[in-house]
Amino acid sequence: MLYDTGDLGRYLSDGNIEFLGREDFQVKLNGHRVELGEISSQLQGHPDIAEAVVKVCKHGQDQQQLTAYIVPDKTLDNPLYQWQTAPEQVLNPLWEELESAADRQLERSVKNQTRRLQIFAQFWDKVEQISLVAMIETLRSLSNEMLPLEQLENALADQGVKPQNFTLVKQWVELLKNKKVIDTSQGYIEFRESAALPQRALSQLLEELKKFTTWDETANDFYEYIENCITQQINLLKGQVAPLDLLFPKGSWRVAESIYQHNPIAQHHNSVMGEITKSIVEAENRKNKIRILEVGAGTGAATESLLRELPAEKVEYVYTDLSSYFTTLAKQKFKDYPFIRYARYDIDKGPLAQGYQSHSFDMVVAVNVLHDAKNIEAALKKLRCLLVPGGLLLLLEGTQNTAFQMVTVAFLEGFGHFRDERLNDNLPLLNTSQWKHKLVDCGFEKVAVFPKKSPLLDAFEQHVILARGPEEVKIFQGENRLKEYLKSRLPTYMVPKKIVEMDFLPVNTNGKIDLNSLPGVEINTLDEKQVFAAPHSDYEKKIAAIWCEILQIKSVGIHHNFFDVGADSLLLIQTKNRINEAFKVKVTSTDLLQYTTISELARYLKSIVDPSEINKTSDTSANNQRALKQKEAIVRQHRMIEKRRQNV
Repeated sequence: MLYDTGDLGRYLSDGNIEFLGREDFQVKLNGHRVELGEISSQLQGHPDIAEAVVKVCKHGQDQQQLTAYIVPDKTLDNPLYQWQTAPEQVLNPLWEELESAADRQLERSVKNQTRRLQIFAQFWDKVEQISLVAMIETLRSLSNEMLPLEQLENALADQGVKPQNFTLVKQWVELLKNKKVIDTSQGYIEFRESAALPQRALSQLLEELKKFTTWDETANDFYEYIENCITQQINLLKGQVAPLDLLFPKGSWRVAESIYQHNPIAQHHNSVMGEITKSIVEAENRKNKIRILEVGAGTGAATESLLRELPAEKVEYVYTDLSSYFTTLAKQKFKDYPFIRYARYDIDKGPLAQGYQSHSFDMVVAVNVLHDAKNIEAALKKLRCLLVPGGLLLLLEGTQNTAFQMVTVAFLEGFGHFRDERLNDNLPLLNTSQWKHKLVDCGFEKVAVFPKKSPLLDAFEQHVILARGPEEVKIFQGENRLKEYLKSRLPTYMVPKKIVEMDFLPVNTNGKIDLNSLPGVEINTLDEKQVFAAPHSDYEKKIAAIWCEILQIKSVGIHHNFFDVGADSLLLIQTKNRINEAFKVKVTSTDLLQYTTISELARYLKSIVDPSEINKTSDTSANNQRALKQKEAIVRQHRMIEKRRQNV
C-alpha cells in the first residue's frame, strides 16, 4: 500500500506493517528493483561518512547507473583520504624559472612595443580623465549641490536611476572622494574644482582622445566603446540602455576583444601568461598530461596566448564560463585546438558540487574574473582545492579602482554584489599588496606579481599574479574501499558504479536534499508543472527554432519562460539579434524582457509586422499595462539571475 506521505508498506501475516521505503526512492534498473534509500543508509552507517545519497544518473546515450554522493567526515583523520606531496627539489627550481620567464617577456615587450605602449599610455591617461569628468557631470545632473549622503538613494530614485545601480553611484562618490574631487566630511556631497582635470566639454575631450587611437586597427573599436558609454551614462543608470549591447554590439566580440586582447597592454599581459605556461610545459617531465582549468574565460582574450604554447599531446584544457553564450562561440574560435573541453564553472559555488574533482588540475587560470566573486577569499580557497600538490594559480586582475571601469564594465560586472571586507570602503578591486596577503591567508605558499617594476607599465593598474598551492594536500582515495564495504552488505547490482566526494549535499527550500542539483545529473530546466504546448503558428515555430539553437535545447513549449529554459543576459542579446534578422524587425532587449514566452513574443512580433493585429484596447490602458508588465519582467529576470548565482 502507498501512504499519502509517499512511504510504501505491506501488511505481514502477524498484522504488523513492514516499511518498504519511499516510492520516489525505488527504481527499476537492469531488471532489478533497487531501493536507493537502503544504499544511502548503508553508506551513512560507515564510520568515516557524514552524509550520503544515491541517485540514478545517465551514462552515455541510454545507459543508466547508480551514483552515490558522499560527504566524508572532516573531523577525523579520515582513512578515506591520503596525503600527497610534490617533491621540493622540483617545485623551487620551477618557480624560479617561471619568475625568470615573466621577467624575460617584460624585457621583450618593452623592447619591441615601446612606441605602441607609449601611445596607449597617453590614450589611457586621457580615458581616465574623461571618465572622471563624465562621472562628475552625471552626478551633478542627478543630485543637487550640497546633497546629504543619507538622501542620495532617494535623489537617485527620483531621477529614475535603477536600484541595482545605487551601489555603483556610491562607488563613484567614494572614488571621487579619494581623488579629492568631492568632499563628504560634513555628511553631504560638496564638489571641488580640480586642477588635474580638464575644464572642457566631454564632446571636445572625446575628439582629443581620438587622436591617440593609432596603435593598431582595433583601436577604433576601443574608442567606440568608450564614446558610447561616456555619452550614455544617464541612460545606463536608468536602465534605458543595456550595457551588454555596448560591449557586444549585435552579438559581436570585436569591442570586447579590443579591450581585453588586442591593445598593447593586454597583449603584454597575455604574452606573460603565455610565457609562464610555456615554461611549465617545458619544465615538466611527466607521463601524464598537464591539466589546466580556465574559469570565467569569457571571450578567451588571454586563452589564445596560452593555447599557442601548449602541445596537444601533453595537455588537457577545460574552458569554462557561467554563460553558454561564451562557451558556444569559443568552440568556433578555438576549433583548431582539439584538446579543449568546454564546461560551466561558477566561482561562487563549491567545485565538487559542480562536478569537479578535488586536486585534479595542475594549473587554474582566472583572467579578470575573481573580483566578480561575492567573497574573494572563499573563491580562492575553492580554486586552491582544485590544485594538485604544488599546483599553480595564474591570475590577471585590475589592481586599482579606476574611473574607466566604473563608467563602463561596472554596469555589467559584479562591482556591487560583493559580500566580503570590500564592503568597508565600497570599492571592488584589490591592490597588489592586498592580493598577496589574501593569497597567503588562503593557503598559497608562494606569490609573485608581474611586472615587478616598470615605468612604462606601472600606469595601467593591472597585473599578472602567480601563486603556488600547498606542496602537500589530502586527496580522496576512498572510492574502491567504499565499494568493497557495500559489496559485503548489499547485492552487487545495488553497488554504485561511481562514488562522488562532496563538500555538502545541496538542499531545496524545504530543507530536503535537492537531487537535481547534484553534479553529473541532466537537469531538466523546463518547468514540469506547465503543460507542454508545441509551437503551432509560423511565428511560434520560427521563434522556437531560434531559442533551441541558441539555448542548445531540443524542444521548448510556447508557454515556457525564456529564463527558465537556460537563458541569461548575454544569450538574450544573441536572441534579440537573431529575432531581428529573421523577422526583419527591430525589437529591443527590453522587449524580450517583457515578452518572455514564445506565445507572448509571437503575438508582439505579429503586431509589429501587421498593425491590424494590435490589441484594440485603449492606448492609455495598453501603455499602463505594458509598463507594469515590463517592470515585472525586469525584476523577474534579475531575481532569476541572482537565484542562479546563489546555487538554488
